Amino acid sequence: MCRYYRFAHPTHRQLRKTYMSLRDRRAASARACALLLFLFHSPAARAQTTSPWTGVIRDDAEQAAGALPGYSVVRPRGMSADGRFLVIESGRTLVADDSNGAYDVFVRDRQTGALQRVSVATDGAEGNSHSTSPSISADGRHVVFQSLASNLDPTDTNGVDDLYIRDLDSGVTSLVTVGPSGERLTCNCAPLPVARLSGDGRFVLFSADFHGGGGSLLWLRDRDADQNGVFDEPGSVTTTGIDASSIDGDHLAWIDAVAISNDARYAAFSASAVDENYASLGVRMYLYDRALGTSVRVDRPLPGMGDGIARSLAPDFSDNAQLAYTSTAPHLVADDADAFADVFVYNIATATHARLQLTHRSAAFTDAYGTALSADGRFVAFTGYENDGAGIERWNVFAIDRDLHASFDIAVGTDGSLDDTASGASMSADGSAIAFNGGTHILQEGSPIGGVFVATTVSITSSEAEVPMEGGSVPVEVVVPAGTFWKAMLVTGTSSDYITYSTYSGIGPGTLDVEIPFNYWGESTTYQLWLGSEVLSFEQRVRPIVGWLSPDWGATTGGTPFQISGSSFQAGAIVTFDGIPATDIVTGEDGTTLYGVSPPHYATSVRVVVTNADGAASLDEVWFYYYDETPPVITATVTGSLGSNGWYTSDVAVQWSVVETDSELVGEPCASGTLTADVTSRVFDCSASSGGGGSTEQVVLRRDATRPSIGIAQPQALSYMQGQVVAIDFSCSDVTSGVATCTASQAGHLDTSMLGTFSFVVTAVDHAGNTTQSSVSYSVHGKVDTSLSLSSSPNPSKPNQDVTLTATVSGRAPDGGAPTGLVELRVNGVPVGSAPLVNGVASGTVEFKKGTYSLTATYVGDASFKSSSGTVLHHTK
Repeated sequence: MCRYYRFAHPTHRQLRKTYMSLRDRRAASARACALLLFLFHSPAARAQTTSPWTGVIRDDAEQAAGALPGYSVVRPRGMSADGRFLVIESGRTLVADDSNGAYDVFVRDRQTGALQRVSVATDGAEGNSHSTSPSISADGRHVVFQSLASNLDPTDTNGVDDLYIRDLDSGVTSLVTVGPSGERLTCNCAPLPVARLSGDGRFVLFSADFHGGGGSLLWLRDRDADQNGVFDEPGSVTTTGIDASSIDGDHLAWIDAVAISNDARYAAFSASAVDENYASLGVRMYLYDRALGTSVRVDRPLPGMGDGIARSLAPDFSDNAQLAYTSTAPHLVADDADAFADVFVYNIATATHARLQLTHRSAAFTDAYGTALSADGRFVAFTGYENDGAGIERWNVFAIDRDLHASFDIAVGTDGSLDDTASGASMSADGSAIAFNGGTHILQEGSPIGGVFVATTVSITSSEAEVPMEGGSVPVEVVVPAGTFWKAMLVTGTSSDYITYSTYSGIGPGTLDVEIPFNYWGESTTYQLWLGSEVLSFEQRVRPIVGWLSPDWGATTGGTPFQISGSSFQAGAIVTFDGIPATDIVTGEDGTTLYGVSPPHYATSVRVVVTNADGAASLDEVWFYYYDETPPVITATVTGSLGSNGWYTSDVAVQWSVVETDSELVGEPCASGTLTADVTSRVFDCSASSGGGGSTEQVVLRRDATRPSIGIAQPQALSYMQGQVVAIDFSCSDVTSGVATCTASQAGHLDTSMLGTFSFVVTAVDHAGNTTQSSVSYSVHGKVDTSLSLSSSPNPSKPNQDVTLTATVSGRAPDGGAPTGLVELRVNGVPVGSAPLVNGVASGTVEFKKGTYSLTATYVGDASFKSSSGTVLHHTK
């Protein structure tokens, strides 16, 4: 049979070794029974949910200054329902009159911060031996604890570990381990008695063996049997045994742990069980219902599934009939067939189990115990224990939000790592506060050998991360649960070596004004505000001090070497002139001088600031004057169509821009101008002045937007005879810019060599690039055909009568000209004379003798007309 004897902190095993029997030592060796808690990842919580327990506020077992250190422990059900009161056992000197050199029980008021010792007699006398294993009622009034002291109750004369209860309101300490007939314990036999309280403290459920074997091991002490509301009245306190000798066929040997619901209806206990042959069945979990008077085994496997030796421990109740505990029993739920330790929540009404699964990490555990369950059953906390196989033990406290299917680390060091020495778990009714035993690095200031801490919602924030060299007040927002006492301190240094400057305390959330001292020592300092596990840093940088600057004036172009004298200049410091960095900065070795070169800047006085490498900047009113050495720069912008030789061929606009980067401009800006008429020269100018002097800029413009003129005297728009000689005569002119070129399509004489219609073209270009053309269309023609009509009158005639011969030549030249020249006359082929054409007609008189004559007139032609002839017969009778 694997026996088990537990303490909440590994080091406590040595402390209690003196009081352990041989049987207890065998039980303690039960850790060799290897267990494993598998931490499963729930699909419903793949992304880690933000923890509602963000930090701790203080070490609730904080010892007095200069006192000898010792261990402090919180046990299950160590916190009142509202989270205000926390009971602990401690070997530390926590109160001024603690001189017994023994473990004592204390209660911390987390609202006021007050601490009082519980393990004292009614008259206030401190216990003369160790007092441990405290538990507090839900209302925070009553504390039950175990003690070897013999002076806490005058009726205690047995010299062994007993259970006591202290009424914090009345200050009465009473013995609990009293049997129904006044029986007392007779030995320090393992397991030692354990106890839990109902919510109002009236009922004490405890385990004890008053007979040294046999009989009931589970008892219920009613401190107000007459129900008059007054506890521990003589004659009104009863102890009643709960039959736990045999349940569901299991024979119970000893009881390991107990729990009682706040309404005192249910009692749960883990007990060593054997069968009818006294073969070990392990440590099993049982439930007693006071209302029904029935007892049942809780960790029973599902129907049809096998049972076996297992270990079920650490029961705790919610206020809605749920029971949390740990167990290695298989088959409590359908998907759990192994014999590894799990955390379960048992629904009393339905007699069903829910196995809890961690979602945020994977780890191999050899134990899980110390469950704590919130009043509504939503939150469960427990201690996990693992051994890595190389002898390294790790403890930690975890919490599970059953609604969100999310799990969280509770004991976390200030560096974010798990606290490998954490154990124990006690929870407020709403689950917002979880007390645990932690190591040395839970708080920023550390804890010499660990302490008792409460994980809850806590944070400190400030909108100001930097403080001036002069110090001052910095507002800090403190977020803690309402009604919770807290302490904070302003320090410099590390958790192992720090200096405290001031301390603060308060109750609940609010704004804290933290006073940062003046920096007298000339070095940058990082202050930290420590509040429990939380830290808030403030950087106080040493501000450089500027005494004087030489020279304190220079040109706007920059480049002036300077020297600054002062103090607290750091290597890597920068110097700015109106925010513009200077160049070539060199810091003197003693930090009292700086050298550099001024940057460019427009003309004005600018403030010079030195900023150290750590970001601290000077506040001194040191100025540098920039003077202007350069006049303004004037630029003309001319828009228009630019032709040739600098002439514009359209309207022209002139606009001025004045650029001055170093000083202010003086006077009005230059007006724009336009040029809309042809002109050989027009001057536009602009003048501007500044601190650097004056500037004048001008532009000379000329405009010719008119095309040149062309005159053509010859040829004219006529028809010329082919081969006719015609002299070419033309001219070009331009009034403004003058003619640059004047050319014709022909030169010299007109080309009349070919028949047809032709153009004579003259092109003129002026000096501005304007171009014009003029043309004359002319034609070239050959000789014109003619026809000759000859007549004689009278015909016939009489002999020797004058006969008039008339020759008419027909034909018209393109230019309207008529044939000219002579017409020759032949009579019977013999020339007889000629006559000139006048208006196309030639005539003459002739006398004929009797006869018939053949008359022929021939036009010989001229330069424009071809020849022709005509014939007529003339009769003379």
